[in-house]
Amino acid sequence: MMQIRYLEQKDKTATRALYESAFPSDGKGFVDYYYQEKIRDNRILVLKEEGHIRSMLHLNPYAVSVRGRCYPSEYIVAVATDAAYRHRGYMRKLLERTLADMNREEKPFVYLMPAAEAIYLPFGFRTVSSQVSCEPVMTGDSGLSAREATEQDVSRLAAFDEKYLLPGYDIVTARDAAYYQRLLAEQRSEGGCIRIFEQDGKISGHVICDRTEEEAVGEIGEAGREKVEIIREEGQADRNCKETYRDPVFLPGGGGIMRTAAKEKPPLIMIRITCLERMVEQITSSEPVELILEVEDPIVADQAGIFRWSLNSGGSSVQACSERPEWKVTIEELGEFLFGVKKAKVWESEPVFCKLRAIQPFRSIYIQEIV
Repeated sequence: MMQIRYLEQKDKTATRALYESAFPSDGKGFVDYYYQEKIRDNRILVLKEEGHIRSMLHLNPYAVSVRGRCYPSEYIVAVATDAAYRHRGYMRKLLERTLADMNREEKPFVYLMPAAEAIYLPFGFRTVSSQVSCEPVMTGDSGLSAREATEQDVSRLAAFDEKYLLPGYDIVTARDAAYYQRLLAEQRSEGGCIRIFEQDGKISGHVICDRTEEEAVGEIGEAGREKVEIIREEGQADRNCKETYRDPVFLPGGGGIMRTAAKEKPPLIMIRITCLERMVEQITSSEPVELILEVEDPIVADQAGIFRWSLNSGGSSVQACSERPEWKVTIEELGEFLFGVKKAKVWESEPVFCKLRAIQPFRSIYIQEIV
């Protein structure tokens, strides 16, 4: 007998064996951290047969700031099926249940970092942003110092982001002291850290530092070694490891102290609208607009149909109606438009274009979390 349900807190650790078999590249330290910390407040949806877990999906909660307003959201991670039971549609059942639940809970969207984009395209997910990796490079001797963050820094990091990160993005993960407390533990579980850059006792920026062991220092190269030496704490220069950096948050322009250089293509973030009513609340227009919209959504029935979309400079709302639609779109096309992936000019040949070009969708998204 097949059963799909959320696990009770006491049963969550029963998924660890499946996690370890599905994600063998995750080190024991990280998995220990995940099953000690992340499962404290996440939800794990499982498909069980004959009393055994065959497939699972984890929902890790995050608060997201959408043009200054905070909404609850979910980060879908650890989607896995027992190797002996794959290709039976189990993942589809879990995803469909999840999307329906998120709609009922009025969460505007869910997101994930895919192993492959093609897996999630049929479920209405679309890529909207990339993770940012970087290479801090000193631009001059101006009294800059660097060190690893400690528990005493979490409030300062949160305050720095509130001032210099959140205002720069339409959609960004909200970061408070608790967020950084957990991130510290996450980084330490695999030997990494959060590195703070300071000048005159004030934070000038910070990056997430991941470390991997090197067989020989020579693999880094002399130029690479010099850069690592610059930002490594005193007393760590002899460590035989390679450091990589991501999620850079600096003073505007780097504060005249450093710059970031893009490295290899980073992982992608995919988003899916789950509650249209909540999703459009922060979408504005340069002038008042009334648009009759028909949305096709084969998975979330409550956001499929015809709606009157009313917009102005303060936000927008949708209300079900029975009028003749001016614009017919799938839920993924609408998502691409609202998240700035597709511009209004895509519909330039259609009569609705004059209204679409007045709409002001989201332009900047910053989601950098790994789990």
